[in-house]
Amino acid sequence: MPIGVHGESSIYDLSSGTYFLGGPPHVDDFSRSLKFAKLPSEAGQKNAWSEIRLSKSIIDFGTSLDENDLVAFVTSTLSPNLMEYYIDIDLYQLSTGQAHPDAQQPHFRVQQAHMSLGRPLVSIEVVGDVLAVITHYDPDDDEGDPDNALHNRLSLFAWKTGVPINPGGHQVWNLGLCFLTPQLLLHPNEHSRALYVLRIPDAPTSASQLSLVCELRYPRFRSGLAITNTVCRGEPNPVGNRFKQDATRPFRSRAEDAIIIVDMALDFGDEMVEIFALVVHRSTVLRHASRAEGGTSSIPWEDWGPTGARWFGTTEMNSGFVTVSSGQRFVQMPSVTALGPTKQSIHVLDFNPCTVRRVEAEIVARGGDAGEDPYRGLAIDTPTATIVLPCDHRPGQPWTRSRDPPSVSKTSSSDSSDSDSDLLDDEDAHPYIRLPTHVYGPLIHPAEVSTNMNIVFAKAETLQPGLPFVRTITKQQYLYESVLMDDERIIGLSTVDQMDSLHTFYIG
Repeated sequence: MPIGVHGESSIYDLSSGTYFLGGPPHVDDFSRSLKFAKLPSEAGQKNAWSEIRLSKSIIDFGTSLDENDLVAFVTSTLSPNLMEYYIDIDLYQLSTGQAHPDAQQPHFRVQQAHMSLGRPLVSIEVVGDVLAVITHYDPDDDEGDPDNALHNRLSLFAWKTGVPINPGGHQVWNLGLCFLTPQLLLHPNEHSRALYVLRIPDAPTSASQLSLVCELRYPRFRSGLAITNTVCRGEPNPVGNRFKQDATRPFRSRAEDAIIIVDMALDFGDEMVEIFALVVHRSTVLRHASRAEGGTSSIPWEDWGPTGARWFGTTEMNSGFVTVSSGQRFVQMPSVTALGPTKQSIHVLDFNPCTVRRVEAEIVARGGDAGEDPYRGLAIDTPTATIVLPCDHRPGQPWTRSRDPPSVSKTSSSDSSDSDSDLLDDEDAHPYIRLPTHVYGPLIHPAEVSTNMNIVFAKAETLQPGLPFVRTITKQQYLYESVLMDDERIIGLSTVDQMDSLHTFYIG
């Protein structure tokens, strides 16, 4: 499905089976229209594009399609004296392309800022009747300009009335924004190095503000390392209102089961920057938040992270798009840009514990016949894909600390776990998250593909055992700039003769 030149627009989204793309930039380099089309539901189907046109510059937009039939635009206009930018919300109904009929004020102001600040980067989410928007100015300002801090805000509105829920907004440090429930938000705090859980006021007043429920702290990083450019996403969003289920998509991922991916840039100085992703289930964050109710609680990494989260180095994977997860699955692809024009396999990481147990059981039943390659004892080959567990994974034990390649014997999961108990006490922990080269294909590194966590974290062993997952790697390889995910679909984005196309795969 051709989509025009993607590089001309910096705004896009993929949600509820619909792909959105900003129109060509206006004279101020911002789009003033939004194209969208339903993704095909069967081979050969070609769906027509629709378009919503605005008379003002679009900074970004958010959607609430299944629940509210809503597209919420964050727009900017110049003040009459040409000295300020007005940052506004414009609410449209997707099905009609007109102002949303449920909005008493389909246009309302978020903030206004002096032109010297420029236009902000924004993040926007809508759940139920609540619209949450972050405005963030000059993310590269290391001096902490007070004007920037004053305007770097998380603002909440009752979108149907346009009434502010937290007048004046809440200070934020980046664009990371994710609904945990209709009443709770997640925001990663780069300064305190923790995931903040914030409660939305039940009965907003002119003085109501967000309250901190708890913070889930990161593991301790190496000194001198800075965290920047954090974003996060957990698809699908929770639902605030009941809505009619799409009959063509009767089986949907549940928001409470979904993973949240927190992407961040780790700056080591001297122009050395690595991209990392933290993966955690929404239910894990909610479980700890519920225990902290009644008083703000700071939860150390050791109490929640080693078994509830997993870190990935993703510098060599495709980046620049946040729509790479849906439900409990996370799609990756080695970066074509970094490796040159080389076809690569698509990787799907599945954090569903039922999938992990099923693959473990099949590997045990097969007896781990690995031949000369012991890592094959953790792989299942099919005609179309290779299904693997992390190299240090053993059935019954999500992560071990052995330096040696694992072997799998035909025993029960519980027996395997018992036999590995001595490894769990080994203080000489292996600081790598590893996969053999035959899994990744022709990457830059000639030996094992490794991310040495010791260069990032003060004590890499505190990451173990790590949230279990299963990685599926396609046998067929593709020349895509990026891969995206929307529920049961993987979307490959390719460019041929400067024309971008979407290629849709169904994974069930």
